Amino acid sequence: MKDEGPRILIVGSGAVGAVFGEHLTRAGARVRFLVRNPDSPNAHMPRALHQLHLAGPPSTVHQMLDTSADVQGQWDQCWLCLPSTALSSDWLKQELDQLDPGVEVINWTPDLEDRARLEERLHRPVSMGLIGFVSYQAPLPGETHPDEGIAYWLPPRAATLEDTRAGKRAANLLKNGGLSARRSRNLPWLAARLSALMITLVAALEREQWSLERLRRSPHLDTAASAAREAMAVGAAYLDTRVRWSRQLPRTGLYRGLLKGVPPLAPFDLENYLGYHFAKVADQTRLMLDTWIAEGHQRHVEVTHLEELRRQLP
Repeated sequence: MKDEGPRILIVGSGAVGAVFGEHLTRAGARVRFLVRNPDSPNAHMPRALHQLHLAGPPSTVHQMLDTSADVQGQWDQCWLCLPSTALSSDWLKQELDQLDPGVEVINWTPDLEDRARLEERLHRPVSMGLIGFVSYQAPLPGETHPDEGIAYWLPPRAATLEDTRAGKRAANLLKNGGLSARRSRNLPWLAARLSALMITLVAALEREQWSLERLRRSPHLDTAASAAREAMAVGAAYLDTRVRWSRQLPRTGLYRGLLKGVPPLAPFDLENYLGYHFAKVADQTRLMLDTWIAEGHQRHVEVTHLEELRRQLP
């Protein structure tokens, strides 16, 4: 690894941070993970990373990167690879307050208000990133392959970054490291639309005990589609942007088609993954629903179906 490579501090060494760390390293970056607990399993190195493919066996590498419980050192960028619920921790603020003013912060969490909350807490600008790949601790429950480690799949657009100076640098690094990345001139609105589609569907799937077949036949799918349209309207009001054709996109029939057609195409058990991953980040799902509801009330946007979906969750 070249000494002159950019210096990237990744906060969070879980499945998402591991994938970014691998491809940043391939691009020549000097990467370190900042972890709250250096004794956690995610902080142990080396670890196996299994890249899944649509055909053929996984490609496996062994990652050996530094981890630290302190920000110490000089950094060019800091990437936040955490759930939205972790951004409010005192530990995170204490560590990030030690960063030099010139360090570019890129946040990869999905809640509508995350950037505003961070900028208020950190008193510095924050760029946004949108994760488009799948990564998880392998093997999934009930499975034996791939072997123990982190499995991940990179679709054609595995990451999207805001069209800022920091976003351009990050996207170029990822592309140079073999991870397909692009930039968006209006990433907040793109992220708001995709989050509205995904999180409302996940909430309904949780209600059906993570069964895709049950959800396809459930009236909760109608609720999820209506809630997604409401969430898009709230996001548009929050971002002061116009809702165009995409506002009409979430429809029950479309959801049913996706729930039937997408799982066979994935190079992993999609249903098993969704249940495993979103059960772990259940608090984030609830936070996002609560954010849409609160912003909807504040901005006089209808949130009836979002409230119904939220009531259905424990």
